[in-house]
Amino acid sequence: MVYVGAVAILVVFAILLTKGSEVPKDGVFSKSWLAGLAIAAGVFAVLGWAVLQAAPALPNQAAVPAVTVNDIGNALMSRYVLPLEIIAVLLTAALLGAVIVAMHEKEKAKQ
Repeated sequence: MVYVGAVAILVVFAILLTKGSEVPKDGVFSKSWLAGLAIAAGVFAVLGWAVLQAAPALPNQAAVPAVTVNDIGNALMSRYVLPLEIIAVLLTAALLGAVIVAMHEKEKAKQ
C-alpha cells in the first residue's frame, strides 16, 4: 500500500516540475477578477443551497461499504500489479523528461 502513495507523490512532483517557472510580467490577477469572484460566489451559493436542501433526505446511519481499503490494497498488489507498474514507469519517464526540459530552458535563459 505504501507503493501507491509513492506513485501519487511522483505524480505531484511531475506536475510541479512541468509547470512554467517564469513569473508573468502583467501580474497574476486577470483584468476580469471581479466577474470571476462573482461567479465563484454564485456557484458557492447554489452548491450550499443544494447541500442544505438535501440534508434532511439523508439517512441517519451510513451504509457499511462492501469493499474495504484492505481489499483495494490486496487487489492493487495482486491482480492489478502490472498496470500499477506500467503507470509507475510512465510517471518516472515523465518526471525525467520534465527535469530534462527544465534543464534545457535554464541553459537557454543563461545565454
